[in-house]
Amino acid sequence: MDESTKQALFSAIRSLLIVAGTSLAAHGFIASGAVNEVVGAIMVIIPVVWGVWDKVEAERATKAREVAAVNAGIRLADLTPGPTPPVAPAEAPAIVKNFAPSVEPPAPPRPAPVQPEIVVVKAVPAVPASPTEVKGQP
Repeated sequence: MDESTKQALFSAIRSLLIVAGTSLAAHGFIASGAVNEVVGAIMVIIPVVWGVWDKVEAERATKAREVAAVNAGIRLADLTPGPTPPVAPAEAPAIVKNFAPSVEPPAPPRPAPVQPEIVVVKAVPAVPASPTEVKGQP
């Protein structure tokens, strides 16, 4: 469930709790000043319980996916004659840990930085090879 849906759900629960608390205060079951404290306490407890329940359900779903994946892999790669017994849920995490590929592939090696080649060109005056090549001079 995304964050906006959770916030909308908690807002609806808070509204229902205020209506229920106001009704109880109107009938004299609780003091009218205590409604805010009761609603606040319940709104602290609900997310804590929700978080624990969500975590437990996520762990359970992860284990079920591991067991299904391991058993599907065994069926796919089974070369033994006869059926292979399925993996027990307690054994699946160890199999996944020992035989699964790593999550992150190794990074390719970085190429060495290329240094730019600096070429210095100096202007050199042309020198005649022999005195006869100079025109107009004795």
